[in-house]
Amino acid sequence: MIADIRTQNMIIVATIIVSMVAASSIIVNVNYYVGSYSLLNNLDIRLTSIILTDFDPTNTTINPSLCLIFNFKETGTEVGDVTLAYLTAVVSLNGATFDYVSFNKKITPETGQLSAQYNTNFTLGATLQDDLDKELLYLAQGTGNWTFEVELRVFYIMFKSRVQSVLILMFEYEGYVKG
Repeated sequence: MIADIRTQNMIIVATIIVSMVAASSIIVNVNYYVGSYSLLNNLDIRLTSIILTDFDPTNTTINPSLCLIFNFKETGTEVGDVTLAYLTAVVSLNGATFDYVSFNKKITPETGQLSAQYNTNFTLGATLQDDLDKELLYLAQGTGNWTFEVELRVFYIMFKSRVQSVLILMFEYEGYVKG
């Protein structure tokens, strides 16, 4: 025990202040990490349209293009550190997959940094050059059935890590927009 009561009280007050600063620092860090996971959980991703251009069933030498447009919108108000890095999609039409074309997009860190106001569209497009892929369009034209199934893989980075995680989403879209 310290003989002088005033010195003892100053030590106790200093200890309480240091403890409060440390606790507030822990709370801020916890909110930051929890906010990062909340940003990801509150990210609303929608397939807004599928655009088909240069499609002419009477001329099979023309290579049509298929574009998928996705809207990424943050619905939460949290603060954290999540960056979208890469998008890739597997597209099927009426149950048959386009096998010889790839739909992917690399996202810059500036464009992919999530925040509470995040609202961005991303387009994944490809030109169908293989006859088997084009045949899927011709079959859909013949039947009048244009049911697209899209498996979207969203690769993202949390806390500036080197490790990427992946979020897999499934969409169904009827018809197409003529481009």
